[in-house]
Amino acid sequence: MNVRPRRLELTIAAIIFALGALMAGSAWHMPMGTTSLPGPGFLPLAIGILLTATSLTVAARCAMAAGPAEEPTLLGHRFIVVTFAALLGVAWLFERVGFPISIFLFMFVLLVALSPLNWWRAALSAAAAVAVSYVFFGVVLGLNLPRTPLPF
Repeated sequence: MNVRPRRLELTIAAIIFALGALMAGSAWHMPMGTTSLPGPGFLPLAIGILLTATSLTVAARCAMAAGPAEEPTLLGHRFIVVTFAALLGVAWLFERVGFPISIFLFMFVLLVALSPLNWWRAALSAAAAVAVSYVFFGVVLGLNLPRTPLPF
């Protein structure tokens, strides 16, 4: 699909504005807490405000940019499609098959599709990434990660 870069920037700015406004509006109804002990609504509200401010900045920069007619940009690059599909897959699998399997599959798919590694090096790299991330999140930070239904 061919799109003009300026129109694409304005569209993305509008989407980011809508997401930021939705996030800030949802967080507004949550307890904010105090400055010394922020409540559950503080961070979503701050992120929502930052998103809307960023989107307004992008839109203003795009609107003030004067120049010759822009050439259309081709959307639909293979890397974007593979990454988006892998993100959807890991989000769907994470609670169902657990942390190790879902993250391994996510890393394996990305490494096979986007890097020059062959499949067995991608598998070793994905396994190493799972091990390092498990040690960091599960052991060092002490987070409860979803376990795999398998006996190991």
